[in-house]
Amino acid sequence: LYASSTSPTGQEIFREAGVTATVSRQGSAFCVYFMDHAPVDWHDLAEHHPFAVDAEYRRRVLREGAYHFPAPTKQGSISFAHSEEDVAQTLAVTRRVVQAMKDEGFFRTAEGRTA
Repeated sequence: LYASSTSPTGQEIFREAGVTATVSRQGSAFCVYFMDHAPVDWHDLAEHHPFAVDAEYRRRVLREGAYHFPAPTKQGSISFAHSEEDVAQTLAVTRRVVQAMKDEGFFRTAEGRTA
């Protein structure tokens, strides 16, 4: 999730909410991993990434009106077809969804407590 000149990045949204997540980027592609690092391989992903939390996050983002591929660990992309308003809307949706999920106890801290 990229920022415009006036918007936070997706990584900042997760950090500000106190949610452990890594937004991995390559070119215009990005993916959110609910772990403290980008996965190094599928074994790492299978061991550390909460797939059910990822699926719920994506369902909620879709319900809020921003498209995010609905399968866990699938990348999103930004292109010239997206306006700054599109990006700002997606970031606002992300902020609302992350905060709601945090408030509902979906995320865990490193100590295993609900964030």
